[in-house]
Amino acid sequence: MGGLLDLAWARRLGQSRVKLQTRRQLSLGLIHAFMFISGVEYAVVFPTLWEYLQSLGVPPSSTHWLGLVISAMTLTDMFSSLLVGRLLDQRPRTKLLVLVLNLPQMCGSLLYLSASSPSLLLLSRLVSGLGKAISIVFLADVCRSTEKSERTPVLLLFNIAFQVGLLLGPSCNLVLSLVDLSTPLGHLTKLNCPGLLVSLLWAVFSLLMLTLYSDLTLLAREERIHRE
Repeated sequence: MGGLLDLAWARRLGQSRVKLQTRRQLSLGLIHAFMFISGVEYAVVFPTLWEYLQSLGVPPSSTHWLGLVISAMTLTDMFSSLLVGRLLDQRPRTKLLVLVLNLPQMCGSLLYLSASSPSLLLLSRLVSGLGKAISIVFLADVCRSTEKSERTPVLLLFNIAFQVGLLLGPSCNLVLSLVDLSTPLGHLTKLNCPGLLVSLLWAVFSLLMLTLYSDLTLLAREERIHRE
């Protein structure tokens, strides 16, 4: 009888470990998805950014507008990362922070879609930059939940996912260059359509985060409990 109980316990423990590993792989996959979408965003926005600014009234001689819009996202990313870092030290709630920080990315992309002036286009990038601190949240979760020996390969895959997004992003531009139609959202062209594409990608990402992501730090604790 005792042998049967031990066998049932071992089987249940094995199933629990498999479930933990599946949840961990799903969470890591979502982090890769974030890096991939970030790469796609860069690749689809920058090629038409100068033309978009000119269509909104920026003269060809005012190239400083291009520099302002490009650097805007980095500026707000820097400040939001500092704030998020402090929050992570106090309350490391990865899933909640990511969902909250992704809202500015979606809003910024929609502003990019509907921008009617260079100032609004600049604002859209400033707002989007607030959400880029998500990378800090994910990195903290990974570093807290991995051993030193396995951390480097995991972080390397994040960078590869971003580079793949940069690589495949221009193929999206080939499709977007054909867009020229009127919709309830306004007139869509190759210039503002990147905003729609990126906002949809971030919306899908939020949905997947809500349903599939598990904090890696909590999963690591559960794994240690099962080992003991």
